[in-house]
Amino acid sequence: DPNTYADPELEAEARSSIGSRLKSLLVLLVPPTLEEKVIKGYPMPLALAYQRFLHARFNIFEQVRRLIDLSEAICFFTYNIVLADVLRQPMYIGDKGARRAFNGYSMSARMDFVGAVQKLVKQPLVHRLFVPELVDAFDCEAAKYIQDQLRNRSYHTATLPESQQRNLLNEFQPRVEKLMADLEFLQQYTLARIPHLYVRNGVLHSRIEVYNGVNPSVDERPVSEISSYAQIDSDHLALLHDDNVMNLFPLFQLITSAETHYESHICFLKQRKQQEQRLEGESVHGAFILELDGFDQFERLQLNLVNTPLSGK
Repeated sequence: DPNTYADPELEAEARSSIGSRLKSLLVLLVPPTLEEKVIKGYPMPLALAYQRFLHARFNIFEQVRRLIDLSEAICFFTYNIVLADVLRQPMYIGDKGARRAFNGYSMSARMDFVGAVQKLVKQPLVHRLFVPELVDAFDCEAAKYIQDQLRNRSYHTATLPESQQRNLLNEFQPRVEKLMADLEFLQQYTLARIPHLYVRNGVLHSRIEVYNGVNPSVDERPVSEISSYAQIDSDHLALLHDDNVMNLFPLFQLITSAETHYESHICFLKQRKQQEQRLEGESVHGAFILELDGFDQFERLQLNLVNTPLSGK
């Protein structure tokens, strides 16, 4: 009835509320598939890797390679998120190999780091993680098994014939997709850049570039004047959850340069090159190596792992 709402804003609000309820009902009646969840709602580094795996479905050799890439993307993303969290709070990691996993390419050492943090945060006097779901949801041993039995087996032998490639796919696709499905809580977090804060009708708003799913989008949200959104540099990527923010610099960066052909690429830390005084990153979009900013800041942050023992230990 057009006369139900005299105020257009109230009408729009009512329509939005009804739409949200209908969407919730649809999700209950027809739960989204893993593909739909990842492609639309997971952070872009995971969504793009999964999309490439799906697009390779007509070539078994490429499909196995993309499955390996997907497992690597899951592990690198998880490690760097946990590392970003731990670098901002004192937490002593006793295993030197795990503590300094960023100095090499070993995925096993990175998973040992995640496992050590999972154990530490269950102890008293230790701060909770910004993404506390990672404590119980991510299976480090399963990730290490996939790394050893899928990636290493494939890369350290001659190219397997099609029949054996299919056997690998049948064995490991469910394992990798289980790792991905266990991370579904990441849909509640927003990988974003916050380039603008502005006042509209006396209310502070933020303009947010959202990097969830395979396509970036723009969101606008009202925020309080003391919001932690204002603490993030406008050119840094961050992880948002409700009104809370975790700065991901320098572990995740949005790079636009000649190396990226002046397109915006999300890049993540691959390795610290201490002697060369640089951070080596990899483009999520192009899968090539490039240098990241923030080496000096990383050096200051990593002292939380090296020099600060856990309280009471």
